[in-house]
Amino acid sequence: MHTTMTRNWRLFLSVALLVAACAGVAAAAGGDTPTALYAASGAVSNYLVAMPHLAYGDVWRTKIIIRNTSGQPADVTLYYYDDAGNALSVPFGGTGATSTALIVPANGSREVEPDYSAAQTKSGWAGIVYTNTGVKVQGVFLWHAAGDPAAKYIEAAVPVISQTSSCIIPLPSSSPTMPYDETDGRFSGYAFSNTTNAAVTLSLTLYDAEGASVGTYSQSIPAFGHVSFALKDKIAAAVGKKGSMTIGGSGIAPLGFRFTLYSTFTTWQP
Repeated sequence: MHTTMTRNWRLFLSVALLVAACAGVAAAAGGDTPTALYAASGAVSNYLVAMPHLAYGDVWRTKIIIRNTSGQPADVTLYYYDDAGNALSVPFGGTGATSTALIVPANGSREVEPDYSAAQTKSGWAGIVYTNTGVKVQGVFLWHAAGDPAAKYIEAAVPVISQTSSCIIPLPSSSPTMPYDETDGRFSGYAFSNTTNAAVTLSLTLYDAEGASVGTYSQSIPAFGHVSFALKDKIAAAVGKKGSMTIGGSGIAPLGFRFTLYSTFTTWQP
């Protein structure tokens, strides 16, 4: 079971984010401010709201639920990227799209879910842009165990995070942390997206439960790129331990998972 789960996790991440999202940024004067900054050319230079993993196919599905809690319609656009930071064509209704534009009615909701294919797992990440501060976004990962009925899935919610301080669970401006657990057959996996238009160096520093240093890891992530891996593949010294990791890299949006021997999993928030 453990071998199967490890293999499926690596498959989940082999091609690999959707960004856990929260409310838009309110301007100091009380107006709405877009959740992305725009360069003079009009290109997005920095996504303030992101869901660091989007996976679809084989054992995985991802569903994004977008709600508009305001009394006015909301324009919402999701942009999809692959590991290298290139536009990712995601299938919807049999047609590939590198972005999804929605108008969410006042007090209404919409769901975004890539087409399911049994052939293989594909993944990436998404940056989300909107100006209506009543918009709330929640991601859900669904994992289907081989041999189970087609409609049976294990589900885990994507933590609500943001790179602004105005959200319910804000991502710290520097050195966010997340737990890890590599004990009793459990193992941890992580996805990191670069929400900026310049390469960023991701750095991880691990500590055990007593605060002792366990190891470090660093990797460059290209502009709008993405990386994901099982922790034990990068820091072998973490095996048999549990504790906390410090995450470095300006503009990095993180997402963590803990898997068990019993084909169950949960997500961690920074």
